[in-house]
Amino acid sequence: YYARRLFEADKNAANAVELSRVLAVFGDREESVAVLNDWLDANPRDIRVRVELANLYKGSGDQDGYLEQLFRILEVDANNLFALNNLAWNLRLQSPAEALSYARAANKQAPESAAIMDTLAVVYARNQDFKNALRFIAKAVDADPTVSVYRLHRAEIKNASGDKAGAVVELKQLLREFPTDEIKSEAESLLIQLDGEASAHAR
Repeated sequence: YYARRLFEADKNAANAVELSRVLAVFGDREESVAVLNDWLDANPRDIRVRVELANLYKGSGDQDGYLEQLFRILEVDANNLFALNNLAWNLRLQSPAEALSYARAANKQAPESAAIMDTLAVVYARNQDFKNALRFIAKAVDADPTVSVYRLHRAEIKNASGDKAGAVVELKQLLREFPTDEIKSEAESLLIQLDGEASAHAR
C-alpha cells in the first residue's frame, strides 16, 4: 500500500491513522488495530489516535475494546467531551448511575450542546429522574429542532414518565414533520404499541 510506504517513511500520528483506515477498508482489521496500538504503545497520550482506535473497535462491534479506549482517553484528559458523552450513552443501560456522572460532566463542559443535553436527558430517564429528563430533552429540542432523534427521545421519555398521551402527540407530530426520516420505523413501532395499550384499556 502507498499508505504503508508513507508511514514507514514518516512515522507520525496522521500517517498511522491513514494506514489503519486503508487496512480497514481492505478488510485487514487485525493489522488495522495493530498499527494504532503500536503507535499508542509509544505515544500513550495521543488522544487523536486513541479516538480513532475507539471508533475502530465500535465499528467492528467490540464494545469492551471501545469502552476501554474511552476510559483511557479520560486518563489523559478528564474533560474530554467525546469520551464523557459516549461513556454516558454506552453505560446508560447497565450502569445508569455511573452514566449519569459522565453525562453531567459532559454537560458541565458544553452546556449549550444539544447532543450532550439529549444524552443527559436519556440518562436521567434511565435513573427515573423524569423531571430533569424532560427539562433537558426540551432544551435539546429547542436548541436544534431539526434533529428527529431528539424528538423521538422526548416521546420515549414522556412514555416512560407515564405521560402516554403526551408521547402519542409527540410521535404523531414527529411522523408528520419527518415522514421519510431514518427513525420513522422506530417512531411508528412505539406509536402502534401505545395505541394498542390505549385500545386495551378502553375495552
